[in-house]
Amino acid sequence: MKSLKKGLFIVAVGSLYYLYMFYIRVLPTVMVDELVYALSLTAKGTSLITSSFVIPYALVQIPAGILVDRVGPKRVMMIGMIGCCLGSYLFQIADSLALPILSRVIIGISCGAAFIAPMALAKQWLPKNMFATCAGLIQLLGCLGAMLSTPAAYLVETIGWRDTFLYSAFIALILIAIFSLFIKENRQDPTETSEKNIMNDLKTLMSDKKVWYVGFIAMASWSVIGGFAESLGVKFISSLSNISVPKSSEIMSMAWISVAIISPVAGYWSEHVPNKCRPVTIMYSIALITFGMIVSGYVTHPTYIAILLFIAALSTGGQPIAFGLIADVAPPHLLATAVSFCNACVIAGAFILQPLIGFILDFVSGGDLSTFSLYNFQLS
Repeated sequence: MKSLKKGLFIVAVGSLYYLYMFYIRVLPTVMVDELVYALSLTAKGTSLITSSFVIPYALVQIPAGILVDRVGPKRVMMIGMIGCCLGSYLFQIADSLALPILSRVIIGISCGAAFIAPMALAKQWLPKNMFATCAGLIQLLGCLGAMLSTPAAYLVETIGWRDTFLYSAFIALILIAIFSLFIKENRQDPTETSEKNIMNDLKTLMSDKKVWYVGFIAMASWSVIGGFAESLGVKFISSLSNISVPKSSEIMSMAWISVAIISPVAGYWSEHVPNKCRPVTIMYSIALITFGMIVSGYVTHPTYIAILLFIAALSTGGQPIAFGLIADVAPPHLLATAVSFCNACVIAGAFILQPLIGFILDFVSGGDLSTFSLYNFQLS
């Protein structure tokens, strides 16, 4: 029991990496107007800032998984937070589009192991039958990080977007110290991964059709959040309901609350039901209907939009279920690599949808985000 409590504490501390990743990931969504004014951005420019985090983050998932297996999660986490500190500082001194993009690329790469590292700690310290549930609990902490966008929106209004990013750099420095003091590793076979042929392992994994099926389930789980909540959704709700951006951010937090609730529940579910296809189908069907009601524009009352967002975001319960499935279909010695591939597929939902929505919005609106049209957004 003592060892279990110690393991849970270490995994919880390691999950602060994932919490911070989500906070820094959604931070630009609460300062769209300020960035448009300060940097003369178009809709395409704002989407590029968003996707410049998501694309590198997705691309480094498998390399990050291999790196965590080779050098251990603690060192990877500390190096990652150093990169986040640098990226946040670069963003706050930006005076054009180029530097924010570079900043977000650095942060995206630095956060590449944000989910994999605490999962590696879970593998080291916790029983095997807690794997999917732990994935859901780590996702819950990530949602808490995303919900910090609401106080961040008020912070942006109070001290400005530059100082908000500067404070984010200071938070990264604090986390470096916390990881150094409290993260302990329990690696009983540190040389096992280095003895394997990485390319053969990847070929074995990628040639399995079931792995790709699970990857598609994982990608679809994040479509509502990645394509809407993490991009221009706050701006859309603000215009639709004629409310301020901080108020709109509060409404958007209902989606993150939903993710926080459904993630551990779905993770536990995946470990105790024989047929995982039916719950996924049900959740995705509900998300399609409720999200369609939001984008239709017929529902304008903030309370009703918040309820619909809460229901639509239940689709993210497919993510921990996907991790349960990938653990079932992947060879045991490739579990870490399979998890990183599955997480890359989750991010691919945002990878594809965020720039796509931005480019379509630019095309139909003429590229001027200051004349934001609800119809143009709905069409996109």
